[in-house]
Amino acid sequence: MGSGGRLLILLLLLLFILSQDHNKLLAFFRKCPRIRAKCLFRENNDCVNDKDCKAQEKCCLFSCGMKCIDPTEDPCDRIVKTKHCQHTLTRWYYSIKENECYPFEYNLCTDSKNSFQSHDVCKRTCLAFGEAMNLRGSRVVSQKEFQTLG
Repeated sequence: MGSGGRLLILLLLLLFILSQDHNKLLAFFRKCPRIRAKCLFRENNDCVNDKDCKAQEKCCLFSCGMKCIDPTEDPCDRIVKTKHCQHTLTRWYYSIKENECYPFEYNLCTDSKNSFQSHDVCKRTCLAFGEAMNLRGSRVVSQKEFQTLG
């Protein structure tokens, strides 16, 4: 094959790549953030490797367990929505508005990546994702106040 044929193949390959969802290509090269935090306990793993996750997600150590995380998105900017459910326990979420981690009553009906087992894990995780800056001390918030913080 001559140089003209190789150039044509390269151009076709380039057009194919550009026509595809470029976030998937970027996610392939992005790595999981390194988060060093002392866990109170080991959480259940949602994945073992990247094959267990959606195409743009990676299997990362996140909030004291292996979770499927999209490295192009920040899980700390998600609003936690709680539903009434039995068997609650206290967990922590990060508020972009307040630049702090706050406790909330977590239950099995709550589904959010912005949920951490301790203030330290919350703070260090959001720092690793580049969201949190200078996190101050924590305070307990009521359920009503919690839903307005987001």
